[in-house]
Amino acid sequence: MKLSISIMMHPSRKEYLPYLKSKLGDVPVAIDEGCGLIENCKNAWLLHDLTADYHVVIQDDCIVCDDFYNRATACLEKAQGLPASFFYSQSRFYNKFKKERAETGAILKKAIYGGLAICLPVKLIPAMLEFYNKQTIPFDDHRIGLFCMENKLNIYNPFPCLIDHRQGHMSVFTGMKSQAKAAEYIDEGKE
Repeated sequence: MKLSISIMMHPSRKEYLPYLKSKLGDVPVAIDEGCGLIENCKNAWLLHDLTADYHVVIQDDCIVCDDFYNRATACLEKAQGLPASFFYSQSRFYNKFKKERAETGAILKKAIYGGLAICLPVKLIPAMLEFYNKQTIPFDDHRIGLFCMENKLNIYNPFPCLIDHRQGHMSVFTGMKSQAKAAEYIDEGKE
């Protein structure tokens, strides 16, 4: 299993880049130099390695678990070709699927619950981007989620989550304070 990784970053959050590179390695970065959220997300997806099985776009406000690459590829082996999300923020649904989590170590859902670390099989990226370009919804993760729904692709959400959400800053897009946390983060308390 080969995983390709890119970072999607806004210039106002460049201070997080050394941290992300320390966790992810010297991966490519799509920096929004005025193109906006929708185009920069697309740019981050275009940085995928064509020889990889999967590609994940990591947002600039992520907290990344230790040994992310190895943990992520182990999860992707279990995902069996499904799209995956390494961040899941819906704690009320999280508790509802306790038995499923205990049996499989994951939750399969039809929707994406947090766009911080969406991971797609590389072979789906061209079709996703074609679909993405035709949408008018102003949220990048919603466009990707709609592509998965349109193609009847469940989202594999490993538990605990491999990504958490940095707290205490304003959303670049909405201007509101970030409040979404992972329902359960694998390295909780280590940061």
